[in-house]
Amino acid sequence: MKSERKSDGTRRFTRKECLSSAKIKAWFSFRARKQKELQDGQTSRARRSTMTEQTILKAMEEELEELEGDFIVTMETENYYDDAEETLEEMISKNRDKIFKDVED
Repeated sequence: MKSERKSDGTRRFTRKECLSSAKIKAWFSFRARKQKELQDGQTSRARRSTMTEQTILKAMEEELEELEGDFIVTMETENYYDDAEETLEEMISKNRDKIFKDVED
């Protein structure tokens, strides 16, 4: 910075504006640290967001499974009570041997 010149040959920086190499190094270190903190923060936020989405999806899947189970039970129950003749025919066909035994005289 001390030797930096403009195209007309005048100094680019005044003596007050000149920084030592230690100050320049410290500034770049500070910027790098801040950039890393920002990236880590974004990664952390993204990770939390993903975890939240996964938790919500899991809860929704569990609720859907429960509702599907309730629906199946309801449908079976409705079918059982709505179609008595079919149920009776099914019971007769399963137990035909017991019901219609050949009677030996």
